[in-house]
Amino acid sequence: MDDERINAAALLLARGAPQRPALVCGRRSVSYAELRRTVARAATAWRQRGAEAGELVMLRGDHGVDHVVAFLGAMWAGVVPVPLPPALPEDAGSVHGVEFALDASRSHIGQVNGHGGTRWLAWPAELASLPPAPETPCEPWAPACWTEPRTWSGGDALVLPHRFALALSARDGVLALTPARTMLGTLRALRRGTTVILHADAPRLAA
Repeated sequence: MDDERINAAALLLARGAPQRPALVCGRRSVSYAELRRTVARAATAWRQRGAEAGELVMLRGDHGVDHVVAFLGAMWAGVVPVPLPPALPEDAGSVHGVEFALDASRSHIGQVNGHGGTRWLAWPAELASLPPAPETPCEPWAPACWTEPRTWSGGDALVLPHRFALALSARDGVLALTPARTMLGTLRALRRGTTVILHADAPRLAA
């Protein structure tokens, strides 16, 4: 298996039964089949915005369905997403909702309050008109994504390789509903093929 190219997002979204709810956030529910289609369209959105395979991209926003779709869409495209805390209300240049920035070599464009700052852009809320992209095959040990840091300084963040999605088998009836306040918790739940209950009001990181 280590000699075969894989894609973590595609593997994760194949774990649950197609009609089983994959994500539930408030009154919104998305099945595994619908999530797979939407994530493939999100990959197209990333490519249209110039993100390249292997590139680090930053994502921030409340931990809801759109945030997860954008995150998995990056992985589907072979891009490496890095989840960051939601913007604070006083953040200059913030557009709120789900936002993204391309890697450090291209994100420091323009000025924020007279100083160089990351250029955050709004993630598109509507993806239905985009064609789905095929998943990008990656080396099993290639980075698939980062996890949330535990502190503002970035401590305790992990890099997950694509082979992360190969561990554990889906076991029907085990942890049928799994609450998740972080992207790491969401990925682990999808890996089991369960229904993930998202908490979009997850607490912010401590200073």
